[in-house]
Amino acid sequence: MVPSHRIISKDAVEKLLNKYSIGLNNLPRLLDTDPQVKKAGAKAGDVVEIERDDLGKHSLLYKLVIHS
Repeated sequence: MVPSHRIISKDAVEKLLNKYSIGLNNLPRLLDTDPQVKKAGAKAGDVVEIERDDLGKHSLLYKLVIHS
């Protein structure tokens, strides 16, 4: 099953970056040509939250969408 992908707001991005004391460029990257990025309607510069459930363990990942 493909994990859900959703664009997070600019405010949520700021909170995320402040929480971990990182910059936007420290986030893992995801190409704008990725099928799930397209399905979510994300474009380069957006941050996508990826919700995963692996073996009953729930986790959230955040990735910066970049131009391919």
